Amino acid sequence: MFKVTKRFTKGLLTGKTVTEFTRIKFTEGREYNECVGSGAYMVEKVEMYMPRELTLVGAYGREATLEDWTAGKDFLICGGPYCSIRDIKLMKADGYTDVTLLRRDGTVVVMINIDEAMASTYKEPSLS
Repeated sequence: MFKVTKRFTKGLLTGKTVTEFTRIKFTEGREYNECVGSGAYMVEKVEMYMPRELTLVGAYGREATLEDWTAGKDFLICGGPYCSIRDIKLMKADGYTDVTLLRRDGTVVVMINIDEAMASTYKEPSLS
């Protein structure tokens, strides 16, 4: 998968920059025409993007919920130790891009983008 940054050079979106994730490899510095009629764009940057997902279940027999995640309760990494939203900086540093919360029956509760979660209203507890 590729992360492509493009700047529109013609049409309705002239001057706007857009970042998209795609399986199509574009060439940096090349101009392309949009099929949908919004104009042309110059590809400014192409990066490899390999999403890494961390799968968690509720800890201590509890079902996973988004409310428990945002409250900072513990979760169990499938095949690993316990963690919580308090560990989000470490998850990011380890290269994870997403967290998936699962019920014990394997159904997905929610997928959380780590960058979006870091920018949300969650505040780390103070150590005072």
